[in-house]
Amino acid sequence: MKTLAALAVALMAATPALACSPMPVVASATPMRGEGCAIAYNLSEYRTVGLGSIRDLGHGFLSQVAFDGTACGAEENLVVLDCNAGLAAVAGPTRWSLMDLEGTKTAAALLEDQVAAAVQAGDGSLDAVAALATKAGMPDLLRIKADAAINLNGQKLPLRCGCTTYYPDLKPAG
Repeated sequence: MKTLAALAVALMAATPALACSPMPVVASATPMRGEGCAIAYNLSEYRTVGLGSIRDLGHGFLSQVAFDGTACGAEENLVVLDCNAGLAAVAGPTRWSLMDLEGTKTAAALLEDQVAAAVQAGDGSLDAVAALATKAGMPDLLRIKADAAINLNGQKLPLRCGCTTYYPDLKPAG
């Protein structure tokens, strides 16, 4: 005799999985700009590349999630700006699918929370970011100037907005 749990598993296996259907967007070569230095390019009807809104982590540190994908899934990188030093660290990429998330945060968002906690605890160095990224399974860390641009799958995304908007009085050494 089957248990109730075994019967439930059998019913779920027989039920087709729901699919994600992204909404089409209008492709445009000009960027869409949003609050918090957000910028996005609709490269095609179903593909958007950009930077999400800035998260001010305090003490001269900012973060942004760089993304390439649709509402159903994307590749993400976490960008951490150290406005004190005039440098940025880019960790990633990670990939997610809406079907796999089930209400949880993406790996980039989880890493962003860990970096925010480290900054608030007084360890906001880019070396600490690198250690957290490695522990999170994102060991490929790119270090660049905070006013540079990153290239995400062929699309250039400028970072200069962050430090000049949120910490305009900080003048990095060098």
